[in-house]
Amino acid sequence: MAFVGIDRADESADTPVDLYDRLVRRSGSSSSLWAHQSAMLSAYSDKFVDDRNVALELPTGTGKTLVGLLVAEWYRRTKNCAVLYACPTVQLAESVVEAATKEGIRASLLVGSHHSWDPRQAQKYFATEQIAVTTYSSVFNTNPQIGSPGLIIFDDAHAAEQYVAEAYSLSVKSIDDPIRYKQLVDAVRPSLDGVFYEQCVSSNVTHSSRDIRLIVPLQNPTTRKNLVDVIAKLDSEQVYPARMIRPGISSCLIYVSPAEILIRPYLPPTHINSPFANAKHIYLSATLGNSGELERSFGVSKIKRIPLPATAGKPESGRKFFVFPTLTEDGDSESITKRIIEIGKKAVVITSDRRTATKVASAVSPDPSYEIGDSSFSQSVLNDFRSADHGVLPLAGRFDGIDLPGDSCRVIVLVRQPGQASLQERFMLERAGIFGPLGTRVRSRFTQAAGRCTRGQSDHAVVVVYDSDLVSYLSRELASHSLEPSLAGEVRFGIKNSEVGDDNNTIDNVTEFLEQSDAWFDVAEPALREVIDRERATWEGESGDLRSAVNYEVRAFHAAWDGSLELAVAEGVKTLNELARIEGSEPFRAFISVLSSTWASDIDEAVGRGPAESQQLMEDGIRLSRNAPWLRDIAAGADRSKSEAPADAIGIDAITRLLAPGAQGSAVRQLEQMTDDLAATQHDKFEAGLVTLGTFLGADSEKPVGEGRADAAWRWGQHQWLILDAKSEHKPSGQVSQGDIRQVNTQIRDYAGDLGVEAPVQSASIIVSPKSAVHTTASATPEPHVHLIDLNIVRSTARRLRGVWEEMLAGASISDSAARRALVSKKMNDAGLLATDVFETFTLNPLSR
Repeated sequence: MAFVGIDRADESADTPVDLYDRLVRRSGSSSSLWAHQSAMLSAYSDKFVDDRNVALELPTGTGKTLVGLLVAEWYRRTKNCAVLYACPTVQLAESVVEAATKEGIRASLLVGSHHSWDPRQAQKYFATEQIAVTTYSSVFNTNPQIGSPGLIIFDDAHAAEQYVAEAYSLSVKSIDDPIRYKQLVDAVRPSLDGVFYEQCVSSNVTHSSRDIRLIVPLQNPTTRKNLVDVIAKLDSEQVYPARMIRPGISSCLIYVSPAEILIRPYLPPTHINSPFANAKHIYLSATLGNSGELERSFGVSKIKRIPLPATAGKPESGRKFFVFPTLTEDGDSESITKRIIEIGKKAVVITSDRRTATKVASAVSPDPSYEIGDSSFSQSVLNDFRSADHGVLPLAGRFDGIDLPGDSCRVIVLVRQPGQASLQERFMLERAGIFGPLGTRVRSRFTQAAGRCTRGQSDHAVVVVYDSDLVSYLSRELASHSLEPSLAGEVRFGIKNSEVGDDNNTIDNVTEFLEQSDAWFDVAEPALREVIDRERATWEGESGDLRSAVNYEVRAFHAAWDGSLELAVAEGVKTLNELARIEGSEPFRAFISVLSSTWASDIDEAVGRGPAESQQLMEDGIRLSRNAPWLRDIAAGADRSKSEAPADAIGIDAITRLLAPGAQGSAVRQLEQMTDDLAATQHDKFEAGLVTLGTFLGADSEKPVGEGRADAAWRWGQHQWLILDAKSEHKPSGQVSQGDIRQVNTQIRDYAGDLGVEAPVQSASIIVSPKSAVHTTASATPEPHVHLIDLNIVRSTARRLRGVWEEMLAGASISDSAARRALVSKKMNDAGLLATDVFETFTLNPLSR
């Protein structure tokens, strides 16, 4: 028998760099740290080791895993405490343990249920004998079993929001679980208008981005009580998130659409998670950003940052060749993508939504033999794909954490804007127009998704931008010069080459690229590098430093969760004051104002806050949002007639006059002519249809006179203008031209000058076109008031309006003007065709920030 003692003679090391040198000597390796790795490790151990929250900027290719492991092992040895290294997925955790072993660092892999952990490995972690590697879900759950670590290192922190928020999110989709979906919708019915409730519970409903409602349970005691009763009875997979949100249900937000209901706090209440709250944290992030996204993702008020040293330079990943099927001459995404996959043999389809990922993957597979697995991702499915000769793999929400370098995959298909991972994001981006807090997150997802197959300098892959929604997003990013120059150059080069010639030309280009032929290296690559150099000259990076406000923002929402509403209101007001200094923050300020208002409304007047302050905050929110319908739904408790916007009142009055006995005239014939005109592509017909459409929407509608003027101007007094420039004769392929942009940039000013008045704040210029992208350069950058709308949305609006008018005409014999006006108000409101509704629909796609 032989006994073994405990040897701690080599446990300490002065710095993480010293530790690495010791590990290298022990292994006999001749490797060394990169200069930027040494600099970041030294900076942390010298200046930041005592800080609770520290972020290290380490993009892919800069050796972030080694840096994280060295900090983890050095901290364990120096502080003699438990250290946890957390990854988003099990696959990444396994990779980190493998990397640790290669470096001579002992690590316990603790993933899945704690009942399945290797007890010997768990004991070594709890005894602080070695670090543990786990997943985010082991930290953020109803009953964490990870003990009390002194330090938690979060890998891929830039992608953390969906993993952290998931623990505090109760989501039920109508198609997956219709019974529970209806139970929850019934619970919140007191806070929904009747028409929208019927949309949610009826079948065969066509969904659109505006079909989302925000409910604040604090506003309605009945809703709150119903909700508590329903979630208390939930079982199966919903039981765990239900337990997480139940203590703070009053401060949660509820997002309802006909497809899904989501209940979650706006920011995760991580301050009540004992292992997280009591530990120090290091966040390894591909990008630090200045919008406060790291703070919001983890629910912490302040994170100190260690940026990648300038001397390190940004690592170059492999080359991406972007293809935009919707911009080609034929514009058939399915057909051209299928042909590209036949050449590349293997492809991954990446989008936020599992159902869409599976549907598109099936559609673009050249034949059934290409379909591998489904979007229910597993390591075995990924391994099968890597080793297959051909295949198409759907990846839902997998923007990061999966590497497919070299020949393992050469084609990526990106579907839809990557900022729609949750109903909250959809609401904020599409209904509330809040881009600032989400800009970094969405941009990072796109960057990571596009780079899944180009992990090293020698890699190359085709990236197919499958649909017009993503094309529109990239057009906005190019306009704001916020994409990293190399990626921006690749995107712009892809757009240009997709527009040239027919589909066969695009396929020829793809072939040359995948073969890395002389034509690619001699012609295309030099041209692409010129484009990238020009992008560097105009790159602005991320704009709008929202971090100055995030400190107060986090404290406000944590106080609301704790029920400390007086403190929540105070911190909310501080957030608003900080945001007021930031240009373009009005939509976000409106969001914070309305939530602060609901907190204030629930405070006893005896403490000096309450109805008066609540009313002022709500009025401020309505003003900042420019009477946005989403906010007025909340302000009026789903009865929007109680808070009729001025523009809506003007429109209702105008339509009431058109419906007056003796004034109806040939309304039916005009409506029929309107839809016929808008169905045409001829410019003169479409222009006439736009003018008629504005009239029947209750606007003062006309065709402005003069060279270069818009095709239609809709005015609801001095409260709201829509100036429309029709490009009905455009083909769907290609981009809206620079000349069109320059012309539209001035049309509001020109029209206001013609009238001799100031344009109202709520004014927008709308390019109506079948094209989904806009050509942007320094000399033709869209101004903030310029938006793009698909002409089919205009046609759909006209068809819905015609149907509503037919219903109103059937009741137009009402002699009492007040009753007639009430009829108009209800019908137009129910159809979502009030002036402010139309403004929202037509301004969903701004072309610049």
